[in-house]
Amino acid sequence: MLKKFFSLTFLALTAITSANTQEKRGPSTPEERTKALAFIDNLEKNPLGPSAKDERQWLTIWLIEVPDIHVGFCTDLYPNRPKGDKADSSIISVQMMFSGARYAIQHPKSTADDINQYVAGVEGALRMYEVLIAQKPKDQQPGLDDLLKRREAGTLVDYVKSQFTTSCKAK
Repeated sequence: MLKKFFSLTFLALTAITSANTQEKRGPSTPEERTKALAFIDNLEKNPLGPSAKDERQWLTIWLIEVPDIHVGFCTDLYPNRPKGDKADSSIISVQMMFSGARYAIQHPKSTADDINQYVAGVEGALRMYEVLIAQKPKDQQPGLDDLLKRREAGTLVDYVKSQFTTSCKAK
């Protein structure tokens, strides 16, 4: 509980601090975007690696600070999310945002409510999930397993569009 409090406090302070920073700094640089893309790819492939925590922290702060990259986030795309830190659910949720950010970086004219950004986010989170359950099979999550089945059946995009329209956009 204390860990969660400090994490939320850190994010709140980061948001407050970066609101001032965002006004002062210019758009993201090509070097930063390249670094972000490398971190996002690495986190999908090696979510528990030695640099993962630092990469997540850098990406989070950077995405808050840069005024030119806008990423949407909707936890309703992650069905039946376990409470707490069970089965790495928090890093999977954050990966949805990071993988959506990759889409935003690669498609600079996209907006935070671009459905393709959300689809890219879910697909990236699923890639990470597959790596995690390969390492820890007992941590399977029925909601994510359902999304994997939808992806295999070719219905994932329709699911994301439906959830986005009914749950995410309404918020």
